[in-house]
Amino acid sequence: MKNHNTKSNRLVIFYDGSCSFCNRWAQWIRVRDKLKCFELHPFKSEIAQQFFEHNTSLNQTESITVWDFQDRHWTRSKAVFEILKGLKTRWKFLLVFKFLPSAITDLIYRLIANNRYNICGKVDSCSLN
Repeated sequence: MKNHNTKSNRLVIFYDGSCSFCNRWAQWIRVRDKLKCFELHPFKSEIAQQFFEHNTSLNQTESITVWDFQDRHWTRSKAVFEILKGLKTRWKFLLVFKFLPSAITDLIYRLIANNRYNICGKVDSCSLN
């Protein structure tokens, strides 16, 4: 992968750009990212394709992956918690759920992720591009 010159605290969020629900959340994050901690890229972007080519054990259908430009990445509920940690928002209180077993938080995450198209539908292209 290309070496990105970034601050060590900057994270990349890969998300399903064809999902209206995911697009809305990406926009929500962008508005609240006052410290510019995140880069948002849909799965179809070049950087996402490179990332997933080098991380073949990860599945793009997870609907969200957070990457630190190095070798650490998070998926499902752990990705959500990493995002919440970086946002200056009242929603940080949800981090208390981080201490629950990931089997529980991932179950909740998967319920939402598996129904995301039913919740808001699909779009032909990402609204943030």
